Amino acid sequence: LAKSLKRAEAQVEQHLWEDADEGAVDTQVFYAPFHAVAAGHKPYMGLLLQRMRTHRLYGATLEELEHSFCALRLRLVGEAAGEHLCALRGTHPEAGQLPVLLREGGSYLLEAARRERQLFAAFFEARRPEEALENLLRQLGRVFYEALQPAVAACRLPDALREAAEVLHGDFLEPNEQAAARGGASGVALA
Repeated sequence: LAKSLKRAEAQVEQHLWEDADEGAVDTQVFYAPFHAVAAGHKPYMGLLLQRMRTHRLYGATLEELEHSFCALRLRLVGEAAGEHLCALRGTHPEAGQLPVLLREGGSYLLEAARRERQLFAAFFEARRPEEALENLLRQLGRVFYEALQPAVAACRLPDALREAAEVLHGDFLEPNEQAAARGGASGVALA
């Protein structure tokens, strides 16, 4: 698994290196190489999950693999997400555009959370809790917060702040309330 993940990571980094001059990078670049190798490893992850009831070493190994996978994903996607959100902040520099910025940034975060959840599921069998995935999504939420917090802090327009709060509540928290209540990945990212 580690070798396959390293090869997929190298492919992503190669694409990023080649596309660095163009500026925008196709989001699929971060996912396609990993999906390509996932099918070959999921049966082994399922076997570890089945056997973890017989000996705790299987469970510890599975958890270590999940955490390692998520740490790798955070290195790849976290930095790119932060850069994208900071660039997005630059396209909406005026305080009155704060609601639009939060709507676009929040949509980006939810899409990243959805893609990461799908990729995780391509490698690992579902189980509760999915601590490694939840931590990854929490960290992506932190990237969102750190990238957009300066725009919120700099906003001195009460109407823009009120509208931004309405956007966060109406567009993201309310529709994902059930996922947040049951600890779903969307809820973790939003929290």
